[in-house]
This record gives sequence, structure tokens and C-alpha cells, in this order.
Amino acid sequence: MVFNCPVTVVAQYDKHLFVQDEWGMGMRIFGSTGHDYEFGDIIPAGFTGTKSLYGGEPELSVFFTNYFQEPTEWAEPIPTMLDAVDVDWRHHAEYVMVRNVQLAPGDGEDDFFMYNLEEDYGMGYVATLHVPLPDDLTPRYDVFGVVSSHYTLNTVYQLCPIKFVVHGDVNDDKQINVGDVAAIYNIILGEIDSTQEEFLCDLNGDGQVNVGDVAAAYDQIVSQ
Repeated sequence: MVFNCPVTVVAQYDKHLFVQDEWGMGMRIFGSTGHDYEFGDIIPAGFTGTKSLYGGEPELSVFFTNYFQEPTEWAEPIPTMLDAVDVDWRHHAEYVMVRNVQLAPGDGEDDFFMYNLEEDYGMGYVATLHVPLPDDLTPRYDVFGVVSSHYTLNTVYQLCPIKFVVHGDVNDDKQINVGDVAAIYNIILGEIDSTQEEFLCDLNGDGQVNVGDVAAAYDQIVSQ
């Protein structure tokens, strides 16, 4: 298969590579590409591979690295916001943010639990991308990662984390402070290029991106 459109890198570790196209559709690639890509790198069109299956889902298996090129540009991938219990087949290979969860160690070294406000849970595995849990599990977190299938006796869907951000710490400076309101303010005043970005910025849920979202961000931050 030859891919005639560029893709944006969401995560790479060893031979595991997750990318998405300009419409936000995700794809899992396995194999050596000959390059070390970073989050947001845009891989030019023209790369090749063979369709295969892993965990019941399609992936691109790479055997020839000749057609994978150095990144030409950089763009910020936009995550889909999910609840902990929504990590399932509908979001396979998608870049997502699971909001406002309490983290807890799992049954083994490679898994963890995410508890939402209703104390339901989803389970994700940290092994694929080798991103460990935070040392401090006291605060609630927003978890950024990709959804991937895994096959044991049955296919299960797991969250492979890319980073953990304390819920409310929008600018990720390890503190919840006025800088987080400023970060939200800048997002809201910036150009809104897609309905997905509008959804991300519409913090008060009134269907518009406006000053009320700054107020909602303030209320969220001071309630921590």
C-alpha cells in the first residue's frame, strides 16, 4: 500500500508508531521506519507498507524504510476528549485525552486504572510506549494517549499514555495558577480552525467560544 497523503505523528517508541491524517483518523504502524519521529512531526506522503492485523484491528506493517522521509513540517495534533469508560473500539488508533481521572496502579507492572467521578473505571497499559505513571497519584489527572487494541484470549482496548497532566494545569507548569487561565484565554482568542478545536475551547458548554469559557476555566482552577 502506498499512502498519498501526509500524516502527523502522535507517538513513537521503538517499532511502534501512531499517526493521524488531516481529518484526525488514526493509524497504527509497526516496524522500523528508519527515522526517529517526534510528537507533531509531519511525515510526507509516499510511504509504503503492508496491511496486517493485530489485536483484531488493521495496522500497517513496514518492511522497506526507503519511502519514509524526514518530517517536513510540525503541527499540534488535537485530541478527542473521552471519559475513562469510553476507551473502546470506536476510538482505535485515535489520539485522545481522558479528562479528570484518578489514577491507581493496576494488577501488574504494565497496567493502571483510571477512575472517573462516578468511580467507574477503564484500564490502560503503559508497556507499549513505556511512559510510567506519575510518582504522585494524589491529584486527578488528564491523560493524553492513543487507544490501541491488544489480543489475549479476546481483543481488549487500552490507553497507551503519552503524558499525564494534573487536571486544571492547562499550561503544564506543575502548578494550578493564573497562568492556566492565561493559557485558556490565549486558546480562545486564537484562530479556531475546526469544529473540534471549538469543542475543546467551549468550556462552559454553551455552544460558543467566548469570555464565559475563561470564567469556566477560572472556576475549574480555583475549585482544585
